[in-house]
Parts: sequence; C-alpha cells; structure tokens
Amino acid sequence: MTEEIKEEKKYQDELVFRDPKELKVAPTNVRMEPISEQDMNIMEASIRKIGVKTPIIINEKNEVVSGSIRWAAALAAGLDKVQCILRRFPSKFDERITCIVQDYHHHPLTDKERFMFVKKCVEEDGKTLDEIADELGVSIWTVKQWAKWDEVPDVIKDNPKYRQAFLDTPRKKKLVLQGLLKKKPFKDDPELAMEMIDLAESLSLRELQSIRKDVTSGLYIDLDFRRKLVNMNTFLIEVKVPKTTDMFFRKKLRSERRDYVKTMIDLMEKYVKGEIEL
Repeated sequence: MTEEIKEEKKYQDELVFRDPKELKVAPTNVRMEPISEQDMNIMEASIRKIGVKTPIIINEKNEVVSGSIRWAAALAAGLDKVQCILRRFPSKFDERITCIVQDYHHHPLTDKERFMFVKKCVEEDGKTLDEIADELGVSIWTVKQWAKWDEVPDVIKDNPKYRQAFLDTPRKKKLVLQGLLKKKPFKDDPELAMEMIDLAESLSLRELQSIRKDVTSGLYIDLDFRRKLVNMNTFLIEVKVPKTTDMFFRKKLRSERRDYVKTMIDLMEKYVKGEIEL
C-alpha cells in the first residue's frame, strides 16, 4: 500500500512511569501476531542496554494501547519502570485508531490484523468503512481491501499476488471460486489453487460451476486438459442422462481418478475414429 496513514489527532497526554508487570495489553490493541523470536531478542537486548526510548501509550486502566512489543521486551528484560504516555481516550474507536496509526509506522501489520481492526470498528464501534477511511486519512478502497481479507480462502491468504487476483474476480465467479478452493484437493495444495485461479479467469461462470460440481462430488479435475480446452474451438452441449447412470459413471471415474469432461470427449473421439462401437 502506497498511502500513508495520517498521524493521530491531538490528545491531552501525561508522561508517566509504570512497572511493566502492572501493565497488560488493551483489548483494542490491533496487533495479534508476535514478531519473530530473533527480532524480539534484538529489541530486548536494546531495551536492556538503553531502555525504552519511545514511550508506550496506555489508557487509564494501565492497558497498553500501542507499544505491546516494546512492553513485552521491557518485561523480558526485567525493567522496573518504563516511560508511558497516559492518554485519556474518549472512545474505544479512538484507542483502535491510535494503535493502528502507531503500529503502521513502527511494525507492519498483517492482513488479518488489518481485517480484524476494520471488523471491530464496524461491529463494536458502529463505524462505517467511510468513517474509518476518513479517520485514518486513506482511501475507501484501501479500507475495503482490508475488509475483504476474510473472503479469501486460507490456501492463498499468504500469497499477495493470488490473494489480489481472487479479490479482483467478478463477484459471481468469485463466490463459486471461493467454495471451490475450500474443497480438496485445492484447499490443501497452494500450487493447485493458484493454477485454478489462473484457469478461472478464462472460464465462463457456467464452466466454473461445472468444475465445482465435479469437485464437490469427489471427481478428479485434469487442469492441464481444461487449459487446453480453453484454446480449442468448442461449443457447449447439454444432455439429460438417467440419474442412476450418472451416479455409477461418477463412481467409476472417482475410482480411476478420471476427469469427467476429458473422459466424455475421449469416448466421443474413440467412437468417431471407430475404435469403439455402441
């Protein structure tokens, strides 16, 4: 993200000193994921040597609103006192805003942490996405992107390129793709999931729905063949078959790990070539 989050509004602050053991992390604290052990060790060593130079922001309940990493490092370093800014916040929303502004500038937040920030602002503070964007000084698009993190299937959440490709998929196709990537084998295979996202871009909604139906019934999908099919001169046919016939056909395909569409086309080609008789 290229936008800079603006500095928080001015408050009447008081510089105080607190025993780290008397502090705890505020429920409004945005950060959820700890930093790496190596980074924590470096920070702990620095604090042990020179102390906490950037004050920790706390509320009136001795809760750490911003600076949870510095507080944890000070606690591990065995400090008796740390510099704190006691800030009297008018609302929980103001606490959250202060936290995300400070953490954004000091330590990057994860996509999940930004999503949870927006979720709590909406559900607990009653704020709209426009109000959140205005308070932070970023575009509404940015906040909407944060809010969409939960839509992304787990298998690609850690891949920025494919996470964005998924979010940019048209709404109806995205809903089908969302369900598809939560099923085996895609949900356990990031490489396969990325292949499916690439393929989905060139498929129609109906074709994507057909793949989801096959995957839901446990059928194997030959993605290499489906990609080749996209570049062939094709047309769509729809045939009604007895339900029991389709059921036994799918059962056999599952046992032999065959792609439904490829098998049908192979059978038609063999019949045309006279390799099989009906």
